[in-house]
Amino acid sequence: MKISVIIPAYNHEKYIAAAINSVLSQGCQDFEIIIVNDGSTDSTEQMILTFQDQRIRYISQENSGAHSAINRGISLAEGEYISILNSDDIYLPNRLETCLTFLENNAHYSAAISTVEGIYSDGTPLKDRVTPLSRFWLDWYRGALPFFNEDKFYPNAFAKNILITTSNLFARRKCFQECGGFKALRYAHDWDMLLRLAKRYQIHLIGEDLLKYRMHSENTVHESESGFKVQFEVNWLVVENLKELNPDLAFDDILELLKNNHDLFLDAMFFLSMIKDRPAFYDLVDLNHPRTIQLLRLIELGVSIASTIALQARVEDLQAWTQDLQKGMAWLASQCRAWEKATNEREQVIASLQDHVQDLQTGHAWLKSQCEAWEKNAAEQGKAVADLSSRLQDMNERLNKIQSHLGVRILNRLTGRKLF
Repeated sequence: MKISVIIPAYNHEKYIAAAINSVLSQGCQDFEIIIVNDGSTDSTEQMILTFQDQRIRYISQENSGAHSAINRGISLAEGEYISILNSDDIYLPNRLETCLTFLENNAHYSAAISTVEGIYSDGTPLKDRVTPLSRFWLDWYRGALPFFNEDKFYPNAFAKNILITTSNLFARRKCFQECGGFKALRYAHDWDMLLRLAKRYQIHLIGEDLLKYRMHSENTVHESESGFKVQFEVNWLVVENLKELNPDLAFDDILELLKNNHDLFLDAMFFLSMIKDRPAFYDLVDLNHPRTIQLLRLIELGVSIASTIALQARVEDLQAWTQDLQKGMAWLASQCRAWEKATNEREQVIASLQDHVQDLQTGHAWLKSQCEAWEKNAAEQGKAVADLSSRLQDMNERLNKIQSHLGVRILNRLTGRKLF
């Protein structure tokens, strides 16, 4: 058997079926599915039991945390490769085949992850419905990816948790046998595992979305006061892994990377680094431990102070923007007045042109009437001239006749006889 898919399940009755189906519909079918129900109190178990596939192995345990459920699933796995899928996430159809093919063809790599597509609880991609949450996550994710160009996972993983979720981990089973299981961290066990794996093995980032990471109100990181607890666990795991830092790494390079980790709190890191007793240090991952509670309060106070300073800086920025806006408003007002003046002048010119047009139209009408009168007079005068010409012709003919009669009479008289 090639792949063991470990599904830790806890109170995800709305999503568990989609998660299981996304595995069953994979292009690569050489797998087993180990589902560990971590003490769910809803109908998660009933949903799981509706699946009748011989490759599914179901285990139920008391609620012990996601790390415990994953570790138990790995301990029962028979596959050569381990692939993890949280019960609210979804594999894209070619995930197992793509990850398996890469590791089979690249023996010097031991683990593979992919880019992920963030989705809302209803499956809608974050990029298709922009909210403050989705915009923040997408911006953070785009900013994190460049840290891992050319598979630079160590020590760059101190800066960002590019794994995002344990659902994104596909690794050779021997990695967990050699590196150990997930630690008892409630929120950041995936980040801790990423650092430990990156220190020992080559990890490949596949630049293709092969996983849908679901964000919803039941996510562990959305629990009450989870923000400070997440920060504490990140500080804890960073200090823990800094203790095991490779000696050949330059301190300046590590410091620059840590500056990009916005969950780190200097006072908490200093306190954690002072604890030399290993059992006492590991006891602090219990979020109800008295010292842990004190550290959480310290982080909360530090965050409050930092938030106040950031707010003051923000207020100063807003004041500067307000001044710029006021200057811009004054400039716009002057431009509006200039535009109004120009508009009034244009309106006056237009009104004058309209008067000229009206005068031209009136003159055109008058000229037309005059032309019509002239044409009428010309026609009448032409007729009169024709009449006069006809009358003149008649008179000429009569005159000629009279003249011819007078000449005959004169000749008759001169000759004394009648010639004609």
